[in-house]
Amino acid sequence: MTDIGRRDFMGRAALAVGGLAAGRILFAEQRRPPSFVVKVLYDGDPPEPKEVDCSEDPYCAQLVREKPRTEDTLLVSKDRELQNVFVSVVKGLPKNRKWPAPSEPVSVNEKCWFTPHVLGVMVGQPLEFHNDTKTLEVPHGFARRNKEFSFNIPEGQRRRVVLEYPEVIKLKCDVHPWELAWCHVVDHPFFTVSDAQGQAAVQGLPAGEYEIELWHEILGARTVAVKIEDGKTARTTAVKFHPDRRRRSATATSPAETMREGSNPAPASSSS
Repeated sequence: MTDIGRRDFMGRAALAVGGLAAGRILFAEQRRPPSFVVKVLYDGDPPEPKEVDCSEDPYCAQLVREKPRTEDTLLVSKDRELQNVFVSVVKGLPKNRKWPAPSEPVSVNEKCWFTPHVLGVMVGQPLEFHNDTKTLEVPHGFARRNKEFSFNIPEGQRRRVVLEYPEVIKLKCDVHPWELAWCHVVDHPFFTVSDAQGQAAVQGLPAGEYEIELWHEILGARTVAVKIEDGKTARTTAVKFHPDRRRRSATATSPAETMREGSNPAPASSSS
C-alpha cells in the first residue's frame, strides 16, 4: 500500500470507528465485524424528560413551540438503555503509536441546540460549528489543556477550530444558556458514542487485551476489560450505570458548589 493509500485508509477508518455522529456507527469495511460491542444500561427507572426554557431568544422559542425541547443530559429508553455514553480505549494501545487525524471535520450543528450532544474528535482533526438558524450563535469551548475558544457565527455560516491535546471539553453557547454539549478530544480513532438503544461498537482494533472506558456526563465513568481475537467480535456483559452514583460522581470530580462554568468531569473509573 502506498503512503497516500495508507493515509487515506487510516483517515476513513478513523471516521468509521470514531462514532463522530452520536447514535450512528459507521464502518470503513462492512465485511469486517466490529472489534467489540457493548450494551449500556441505566440501573433505575427512566427519568421523566425535563423541558428546556428557550424563551430568552424569540426565534428559538418559536422554533420549539410545537415540539418543546427536553434535556439531553440523561436519555434513557423505556427498556433502560442509556444514550450518549462516550466509549473509548484507555489502555492497551501501543504507547508510541500515532494515528493520523482525518482531514474531514467533525460537524456540530447549532439550531438553538447543539447536535450531537456528546461527540468525539481526534487530536488535529477540524471541529466545525454550523449555524443553521436565523439568529446568532456563539459556541464557547471551556478547554483546559487546549486553548479556550469562543466566536460569533452569524446565521448560515460556520467556523472551525483544531484541538491539539486530549481532554474533555464542555461546550456552551454565550447567547443561549440552555445549550450544552461535550467534546472528547482523543489521540486515537478507537471511540464511539452509545446510541438510543444503548449500543456502542468499535472496529479496527488488532487482537489484544484492552481497557475500555465508558463515560457519562452525570453518572461518572466505568471501565471494562476486553480481550479481542482476530476476526472475532468481543462482546462484554451489559454495563450498568447506577442512579445513586450521580451525587458521588459529582463530588469525586468537581463539587457543584465550587465548579466553574468550564469544569470538565474527570473519569471516576470503576471496573465493576
